[in-house]
Amino acid sequence: MLPPRNRFSLSRDKISLRAGKRVENDQLRLVAKSEGGFFKVAIVVSKKVAARAVDRNRIRRLITEVIREHIGGIKFQGFLTVIAKQNIAKFKKNQIESKILKLIEKL
Repeated sequence: MLPPRNRFSLSRDKISLRAGKRVENDQLRLVAKSEGGFFKVAIVVSKKVAARAVDRNRIRRLITEVIREHIGGIKFQGFLTVIAKQNIAKFKKNQIESKILKLIEKL
């Protein structure tokens, strides 16, 4: 789980989804809004991606764990929204890790 200082609620901060830089590949979309001095992450996994809550939570946990492990090395400052796409459910942690890190480097 991410520390509370690195989490944000989409219901409170929906502006970050509308006004941000978008980077994506076949499995993930990152929407980033630059702000100085902090790094906050929200993870979105919809029912279109995985119908069962168990599968959605697994995907969310994997993404959270990858970001938590690399939070010290991420240079981006601001709001980051990670949106999972349809075909990410079958991937393992190391595959998700490489895809997320490549996308974060593009920001």
